[in-house]
Amino acid sequence: MKKFLTLTLAVLMIVCCASCGSDEVKITHGTVEGNVYKSEFTGITFTAPDGWTFLSDEEIAKIYNYAADELVSDKFEDAVANAQSFTEMMATDGTTGSNINIAYESLTASGNTKMSEQDYLDAAMDQLKSMTTMTVELVGTERVTLSGQSYLRAQLNTTASGINMSQYLYVRKISNYMVVTTVTIVKGYEIADIEAMFS
Repeated sequence: MKKFLTLTLAVLMIVCCASCGSDEVKITHGTVEGNVYKSEFTGITFTAPDGWTFLSDEEIAKIYNYAADELVSDKFEDAVANAQSFTEMMATDGTTGSNINIAYESLTASGNTKMSEQDYLDAAMDQLKSMTTMTVELVGTERVTLSGQSYLRAQLNTTASGINMSQYLYVRKISNYMVVTTVTIVKGYEIADIEAMFS
């Protein structure tokens, strides 16, 4: 399962660095209570099924060398701006390795405030296709609704270390931030099953 998590984080870092001051909208860190993640900033509510676990604030903070309390303080905006890609939430099915990852990128910090969702996705695909450790095929893109909001969704077929995965990137621009939700399905789920976990 560590291989799946490492791969997912690697893909996420590339996707969220695609666009590689203060922003108009105040960004805040979401919360996890029991099996439910909620974000006021994105409007996302995600309910994890039995057998899924979330990264803790401590685990997320450790990735970026922050103290966990910085994620729930006024320093959160700085934490997002200072990271090329900031993992907001990650939930993983312990049995299959399938997972969901939500990340933020400050377009102000990267100097790309005029970048559209399509521009962002195009840049991400260019970077993913240039990787030598995996093969990535774009199946298609479409507009979908997730947690009541419109996202540009890309469907990918990804192969890494001999493992075939279906990946879905959901991209949404909120003011001068890009929100990227990455769904990695190793086995056991259809994308409709995953999308039904959002409300």
